[in-house]
Amino acid sequence: MTASSLQTLPSVAERLQGAGRAVPSSAVALLREWRRRSSDRAKLSMLDDRMLEDIGITRAEAESLSRKPFWRE
Repeated sequence: MTASSLQTLPSVAERLQGAGRAVPSSAVALLREWRRRSSDRAKLSMLDDRMLEDIGITRAEAESLSRKPFWRE
């Protein structure tokens, strides 16, 4: 699943709710969390070394975090 396909997940859940199909709020929250993680990890991979130093992580840590799948904390 790509980052762009993740952007559509909350709207899919919202459309299902609007169509009379109950989607548990916990499922919607999970989809939003996955989308946030995916976005955050993509942005992290684009930071330069100075910015990484500012937030207190090394390049190796940033690369490790950005490679993690969105469903893993």
